[in-house]
Amino acid sequence: MVSATSTAHSAQSEGYMYVHGRDIQMRPLFISDASKMLSVPGPKKGKPNIEAMLNLLAFQCYYVENYLFLPGQVENWVTICDMSKASISSLPREELAQVAQLMQEQYPCRMGRSWILNTTTLIMMVWKFVSMFIDKEVKAKVHLSSKGSMADLTDFFHPCQLP
Repeated sequence: MVSATSTAHSAQSEGYMYVHGRDIQMRPLFISDASKMLSVPGPKKGKPNIEAMLNLLAFQCYYVENYLFLPGQVENWVTICDMSKASISSLPREELAQVAQLMQEQYPCRMGRSWILNTTTLIMMVWKFVSMFIDKEVKAKVHLSSKGSMADLTDFFHPCQLP
């Protein structure tokens, strides 16, 4: 059983990352706010608390797998990440690599689709370059938008399922 630490629990209650609703295919929805996640103070000055974020992510993934999946019907999730107030220079690359490693090792094939909203032009350019090296199936699951809002996602979500 995975349990959330007090730091991870407070990060969840402040809206840094949480589970909210389902898409039209009934997949659970993870919502994250990049600028809030980057503001959780860590042990190193100027770095986010990666341990708390990894703990929160592991706890939420465990919860979704055990309580929100329907075996044989709903076995993956969708994510929405709001990048407003976050620039490419503010993104901690080492910490993001740890998150990616956790997701690849512990939760392979669980991402159904991911929307990254309010991205900067530089992030869009980096994505175009990086996406050349990513598998076509994974690339098709990730959608970046420079002006995106929750209202733009109504083709994939009932409005009451969006925050």
